[in-house]
Amino acid sequence: MNVFRITLSLLLVIASLSVLSEAARLKGINYGIYLPSGKCSQYSDVLQDIKLISTFSDVVKIYNLIECDGAHNVMRAAATTGIKVMLGLQAGPPDRFEAEKEELVEIVQNYGWGHIFAITVGSEDIYRYGVNKTTGLNSTVIVQAVKEVKKIRTDLGGNKIPVTHVDILTPPELLAVVDVVMINVFPFWVGDSIEAATNRFAADIDWVQRQAPNKEIWLGEIGWPSGGYNLEDAVPSVANAKTYFEKSVCWCNQNDVQYFYFEAFDEPNKAHDAAGEVETTFGIISGDHKTFKYGNPLALSCDGASTIKSHYTGSTASSTYQPPGTIASNDCHTMFQSLDCKTSSEDPAQFNMTILNSIRRNLCSLDSQACQVITNGAYSYCNAAQKTSYLMNSYYSVHWNTPGACQFEGYGVAKPSTFTTSSTSSTPQDTIDRGQTGSAATLTIGLAVVALFFLFQNTLVPNINTACHNEQENFLPGQYTTMLWTIVGVVSLVGLFLQVSRIYNRYKSLSRTIPIFLEPIVPYSLLYQLNLLPRGYTKFGDPDFVWRNKFEPYRETGSLVFGIQTPTHSGAIAEVTARRDDFPKPLEQYAIVDIYGRSVVTTEGDDWKLHRKIVSPPFSEKNNRLVWIETIKQADMMMDDWDCQAKGKDGTEVQVLADTMKLALHIITAAAFGIPFKWTDSSAPWPNHQLSFYQSLVTLLDRLFSILLIPNFIFQLPIDSIRKSKNAYDEFGQYLTDIITREKEKSSEERDEGKENLMAALVRMAEGNLTDREITGNAFLFLIAGHETTAHTLMYTFYLLSMHPQVQEKMKEEADRVYGDREPRYEDFNSLVYTNAVAYEVLRLFPPVVEIPKYCPREQTLCGGKYTVPANTYVTLNVAGAHYNTNVWGPDAAEFNPSRFDPRENGEKKVRGSFIPFSEGARSCLGKKFANVEMVAALSSVLRKYTIHLPDGYDEARMKRELSESHSVLTLQPKKPISVIVKKRNSTK
Repeated sequence: MNVFRITLSLLLVIASLSVLSEAARLKGINYGIYLPSGKCSQYSDVLQDIKLISTFSDVVKIYNLIECDGAHNVMRAAATTGIKVMLGLQAGPPDRFEAEKEELVEIVQNYGWGHIFAITVGSEDIYRYGVNKTTGLNSTVIVQAVKEVKKIRTDLGGNKIPVTHVDILTPPELLAVVDVVMINVFPFWVGDSIEAATNRFAADIDWVQRQAPNKEIWLGEIGWPSGGYNLEDAVPSVANAKTYFEKSVCWCNQNDVQYFYFEAFDEPNKAHDAAGEVETTFGIISGDHKTFKYGNPLALSCDGASTIKSHYTGSTASSTYQPPGTIASNDCHTMFQSLDCKTSSEDPAQFNMTILNSIRRNLCSLDSQACQVITNGAYSYCNAAQKTSYLMNSYYSVHWNTPGACQFEGYGVAKPSTFTTSSTSSTPQDTIDRGQTGSAATLTIGLAVVALFFLFQNTLVPNINTACHNEQENFLPGQYTTMLWTIVGVVSLVGLFLQVSRIYNRYKSLSRTIPIFLEPIVPYSLLYQLNLLPRGYTKFGDPDFVWRNKFEPYRETGSLVFGIQTPTHSGAIAEVTARRDDFPKPLEQYAIVDIYGRSVVTTEGDDWKLHRKIVSPPFSEKNNRLVWIETIKQADMMMDDWDCQAKGKDGTEVQVLADTMKLALHIITAAAFGIPFKWTDSSAPWPNHQLSFYQSLVTLLDRLFSILLIPNFIFQLPIDSIRKSKNAYDEFGQYLTDIITREKEKSSEERDEGKENLMAALVRMAEGNLTDREITGNAFLFLIAGHETTAHTLMYTFYLLSMHPQVQEKMKEEADRVYGDREPRYEDFNSLVYTNAVAYEVLRLFPPVVEIPKYCPREQTLCGGKYTVPANTYVTLNVAGAHYNTNVWGPDAAEFNPSRFDPRENGEKKVRGSFIPFSEGARSCLGKKFANVEMVAALSSVLRKYTIHLPDGYDEARMKRELSESHSVLTLQPKKPISVIVKKRNSTK
């Protein structure tokens, strides 16, 4: 009997421990793959993190696949620890989603399905049944994304792996396609208290159960119940996090709902604004990635969890989550009252938010230190009017004596009292040294030489002024003059010493891990760029040194990174493009193209994120279809023109560059601006214009290089050529403004989103987010990025095909097979595999842009610490070097071989960072698919009907030599135009 009681007691104890263990164990945990410093974790760090996470859960969820190479590292760690992984794919923007899908395929091919628990197709963009106006993502887009991922899963044999979507509430159309339902709740943005937030997700789950009674429900990120911006009792803290944690986990366990906790680790590196505070304290494990905050196993109390309401009220499904109205804290109010220059009210509702945001962005670009205060610092909780006022005052404190210094679009109001000269802002530290040591050293040397001359003038010319001595010459007594120049000389010598020391220290810092080529002057200085130095003066004394040297310096040094800071190491390139915050763009080098306003190319940080969200959605499949249709039409007109020139002859010599420039221009004007042209334009000017749209555009492009370089005051000179340039600039700018006005005046019935050009979509997306000036800036970007680049690529394709008739025949055979006897359709694009391979091989050999500049503001390491990049260093991604890297492309890297990109002949996936004509990562070219569709449509049309031949007087050797001597202006191009001969085929389908 006693044995029976002891045995029963032991079983009860074991059972109770099992229940406690199950209650304290989570279905999954979210994991951000970053070190406490904010840098990307390496594999060893990830492995250690996964081991800690596995003590609380058998599943780890990652947010996306491509950042920090995180998916690969987590999958490797999963293979070691046995944990399962929920892979997250970001559903937008489109180019990001394409990259995520490619990464998914690679992961499955490398690691199989064994360690994959599920796949989420996520976007935090669709709140309830809403549409995100910034990204264009809506439930229809997400449904399609889920279907595409499920197809990949099926094709790769993973049918047992569930695919789901993550959002606040899943609309019915999504419920139908997901395998399980996963719900997120973000009470921070709603303004809920802890109790209200848990009640909300309970109601949401109840609603989903009613809509999809046969589907399992998982609870994803729950966010932080801050009570909105007015934190009150929900201020981020370990105690409050634990309270919310217990309520959420315990309710889920009691109601048989799987719970994926947000998140594994505190993230102290996150911004200390209202949202950032959430992630600094919300982990199960502290930010040191060691300390268990709630014990191990988790010590949770489920008392009171059953009080959470779970009945559905009917209001949840139709409501939408929006950020609450900002409530100014006492600190913000006190700050606002103390300012000498500020908005007329601290209530943002009193102002046009587009203008207010534009003022704030512009002031942030002028004073990054003050911007940090409102972004990550003391006043990050303040509302838009208070933040803008802080920046206004910071600017005013320096420029207070300038008329209109507190105007700011008429929003600024200055105190009538006298302003003191104490300043709340200072020069941003990173603008003091931007890596241009050569130019600074040259200036310092010049000052030192001048100073030394004056220092020793009395010795060299001893009594030069004695015969003319009078009171006017006695401005300073002789001893004071000598003393003054002595001070200037000493200061200049000290400056020279410091400058040389800085150059030496930079050399020393780089040379620890990177081979160095010493140059007397920075290779990007005007002396180089304007060809003022003789050729061969130094190894890199040539503005085209990147194109001319290609992979040679890397072969010479045996290193894939060398010390005029131009990496060609594929891994280093991929890492630089992935670590956008560590290697931002040097915006001062891009400011030259801001002639019509800032754009997605010329912004960084939050401004770039805003521009990217607005500009990315117009590059859609709908627009790609327009590109295809217009390209086929324009290519046919170009070939009709060739027929007219032939006049019955066997062949026609055509100026390739002129034709491809016109072809690409007509395509971009139709697809980007909705203004189609015939091959020979005869359009008239619009009202209040001197030039037609086409005339203004062609003149602008012909004179673009000088327009970008000429200072504004030069435009006022009465010189005919300058006047024509200025007129074209003004006319085209006015046309852009007119197009914006026309689009804004269209009613919803007049807009056909199915046939929307880029400009129309941009105006619609930008409403309330970008100013008209920023819209025109992005529209101009469409033009310069989508015209010359594609035109020159098509030109180089014609030249290469003239030397490779066998490639032409394969392209014709493919086009005949795909098109048959009918007209080309956009649906044919994916079937023209070989034609696409030809286009990609041309882009590899002759990339439009041969180098991509980046900047390293703080010391960083690359490739697992193999390379150390010092602070304040320019880092150039060497596109030409990467494309001619024999380690990646083989010993025939310089040869034209389209089969490299034909998956049917070469199934090997290209090394990330080895092929970057469109750059890579988050800042890759938005128009990649646009250009791809254009090139494939044009080439398949031409090769069906024509053959291309070398011109008279050219053989293959001469053509290769002249192409190799190409140079970069805005993009890569031959030094002189080369014609080709086109011959019409005897029969075409």
